[in-house]
Amino acid sequence: MDAVGRLIERWRREGVALNPPASDEQISALSSALGGIPEDLERFLRLANGMPDGVCDAHLVAIWSSDEILHEHQQESGSDDVGPYIDWVFGDVLIDSQLLAVRLRSGRPATYVVEGCFEAPSLDAFLRAYLNDPSVFGAH
Repeated sequence: MDAVGRLIERWRREGVALNPPASDEQISALSSALGGIPEDLERFLRLANGMPDGVCDAHLVAIWSSDEILHEHQQESGSDDVGPYIDWVFGDVLIDSQLLAVRLRSGRPATYVVEGCFEAPSLDAFLRAYLNDPSVFGAH
């Protein structure tokens, strides 16, 4: 089982409230607003459309629903040694202390970041790192 499935399964075992899967309409609205959704994040949202507002796991990590991503529509731009990027936020740690974002770069695959802490090449790698060591997200 991949990290997405393992994390959702773990959250369910721990009693973390999860939203029902995102509908085609919700995915379409999010994709239109953000200029597309990476396939792995879409798959996550189709399994569990994030967490209800105000819900987080034992490490204070919250993955937002497609509606909350749209409502918050937090995008940040920047540049680093690889070049310019745009991040759009899809969750947080410690109630907005750290933001979870998809990083988009022209001509490159999307990556997943915890601002200032960690970057992974896929959602699976991102969540696998969290499953192995929650502190990688700044969680305790």
